[in-house]
Parts: sequence; C-alpha cells; structure tokens
Amino acid sequence: MKWTKEQQQAIDERGRNILVAAAAGSGKTAVLVERIKKLIIEDGVPIDRMLIVTFTNAAAAEMKEKIRKALHKEAEEHPENGLKMRQQLALLLRANISTFHAFALDVIRKFFYEADVEPGFSICDDAQRTIMKEDAMDALLEQWFDQDDQDFYDFLGWYSADKNQNKIRAIIDETYSTLMAMPHPWD
Repeated sequence: MKWTKEQQQAIDERGRNILVAAAAGSGKTAVLVERIKKLIIEDGVPIDRMLIVTFTNAAAAEMKEKIRKALHKEAEEHPENGLKMRQQLALLLRANISTFHAFALDVIRKFFYEADVEPGFSICDDAQRTIMKEDAMDALLEQWFDQDDQDFYDFLGWYSADKNQNKIRAIIDETYSTLMAMPHPWD
C-alpha cells in the first residue's frame, strides 16, 4: 500500500508517544496495523506486550482481525518470518486489544485494593442503568406530587399538556444526559 507522508511517519515513529487522529475511512486502522506489524517484525515486540485500545468493541474486534490477517499474510509472503508470525498469532489470543473502558475495568479488577474498591465490585449494565434511572424518576416525580405544589403542576402543564408524564420524563432524561456529557456537570 502507498502511504502518505503522515501515515508513514505514524508507522515508523519510535521512541515517543504518538497520537493518530483522522476522519473515519482515512486509513487509521490500516496505519496502526502496519505499525504493529513493524513493531513485531523489526523491533521484536511481542503482540501480547502491547496495549491497543479503541473506542468501541466493534473497532477492537476489527483491529484484532486485521492484525491476525496481516500476520498470516506476512508469514505467507516472507517464509523467513513464518515461525515468528505463528508465535505472534498464538499470542494474539491473549493480546490486550480492547476498548478504553474494558482496559480500565481490567486494571481496576487487578488492582482493586489500590483503587479502594471492593474486590467483587460490578459495573452496571444498560438494563440495570435503565431500571435505576426509572426508579429515580419515579421517586422524583412522587416527591413533587406529594408536595402538592402549584408551580410543579404549572411546569407539568407547560411541558406535558397531554396529562402524561412521558414527555416530562423524556425532558428530564435528556437534560440529565446533556449535563453528564459535560466535563464538570455540577460545577
């Protein structure tokens, strides 16, 4: 493949941290796979000694598969590297290629005592999160209804003319999501 000057620099750069940032479809994954392949072949870095993180599970799976294909292709095209590539393919099964979240979770699980968390902690999944949010919303609205406050009834009238709480719930949920996307939502 013909690389741009910037892509080739990202592939070849050594001895310092780099950031590869580009638009979707620009070849970031191909560049990173080539960089990883060169680190294995030229620098002798085993794949299971690298940390490769992405933003999504799909991207992590795609990265792992592309690395696997690149190592296979290298073994076929350069038989002198065949044994090394087969060893790396075996190591690929335990390589640390995951999302940022999965990596952080793994670190916390291994070093829970340093993070001052219980060893059996768990992460809330989407279903649990939805139930907890609905329970909190129920408690919030119940609290306001119990206060029998006219301002609250006016608020309901302005934003939920259909006498249904669903629109109010959606507004509160959207506001909460917007706030949580900010760096310091409660400052």
